[in-house]
Amino acid sequence: MKIMQPEAVHIAPHKKGTCERCKGAGYLRMNVPFGHPLFGKPIRCQCKEAERIARRRQQLSSLSDLDALSDKRLESYNFRIPGTQDAFRAACAFARHPQGWIVLIGSSGNGKTHLAAAIANYCLEQDRVVFFTTAADLLDHLRSTFAPTSTVHYDQRFMQMREAELLVLDDLVMESCTSWAREKLYQLFNSRYTARLPTVVTMNQRGQESLEEGIRSRLSDQSLVKTVVFERVGDYRLSEHPEA
Repeated sequence: MKIMQPEAVHIAPHKKGTCERCKGAGYLRMNVPFGHPLFGKPIRCQCKEAERIARRRQQLSSLSDLDALSDKRLESYNFRIPGTQDAFRAACAFARHPQGWIVLIGSSGNGKTHLAAAIANYCLEQDRVVFFTTAADLLDHLRSTFAPTSTVHYDQRFMQMREAELLVLDDLVMESCTSWAREKLYQLFNSRYTARLPTVVTMNQRGQESLEEGIRSRLSDQSLVKTVVFERVGDYRLSEHPEA
């Protein structure tokens, strides 16, 4: 049975500036004969899907901590510092083609956050749905949904984090996490691991040692994860602010 192109369901008048495909209705119907499974069923128009993605992007943007890191770009990263070249090359490759996971491990001040934020900023400019946060802030965002004044349900917030097109989790450490926090972080990692969703993680040696076993196992999967260790790198922040 041949299915023709969708036609608009005219449930709203066509207004200037509205979608030319659905004429502002928001839904389409398939031009199929009676008895077909899709006969009479409304199908969401592409314009509605675009609106949904835009809302999702805005929601995650309001949660992300990128405002203070908007100047962190790949082109502003000082890859000439000895020991940073491998991380810089890996970050550039990942930003251009976000596939799998990338884990950056190094001491405080090695430039991990700069690269993680640069990846997030680059992908945002490509209209990707990006969520950038620290592990501590991510857990705070989840806890905030239990407040009486919260307008967002926990399941909705957690789904936004799980299904973000790109998750960038800076400064992962589980040393002082409660059992609830450990469970939520595991659920987040496991969900993204199962779906193979692009993810960036940064941590130092202390954070690596504090990992829950299930998360450690997933971060060790070389078929999905590329791990880059900063070796013998001085304080990167001094290169960004020579007067410091």
